[in-house]
Amino acid sequence: MKIVRLHSLLLICAMTGFGICIPSTARSLPSGGSAAGKFPEIRKALAALNLAADDLENADDDFCGYRVAALNAVNAAINQLQLAIQCAGGPSTSQNMAQALNLRAQLVSLKSSAAKEHHPLIRQAIAACEIAATALENAAHDYCGHRADALEATLAAIGEMELAIACDPH
Repeated sequence: MKIVRLHSLLLICAMTGFGICIPSTARSLPSGGSAAGKFPEIRKALAALNLAADDLENADDDFCGYRVAALNAVNAAINQLQLAIQCAGGPSTSQNMAQALNLRAQLVSLKSSAAKEHHPLIRQAIAACEIAATALENAAHDYCGHRADALEATLAAIGEMELAIACDPH
């Protein structure tokens, strides 16, 4: 199912002309434009967290319960970011697919090194959450407090994933 979602993202990216997907590094809200151009750091964080959720869902092991706790924290952060976009007057469900694809491409380089270790999906999820945390720290606005709540949940997810790796004796 997750592979289908990634293939769907690739198809959407190809159909919409996003042949080269570059994440936004803008630090302020644009005054107009398309929905995808608004809230760039929030959307980048949302894309990264969705990738982390996919990796956590596809991880084979329970990791002493920490995988589920990390997934719950990631989902809480995703919910906070959707509320942040609503708070700022944006559509609640749209997501920048191009950013998700670009972030996945960035994480592919980690995949080759992570594949040699015992927990590649957990490592990829940590990397995605670190991207999200950086984007949230760089966001120009508070978004009714939801940005801070999302950052807190993201950092909690990273902590849970580090505990997940530590609990495995391999």
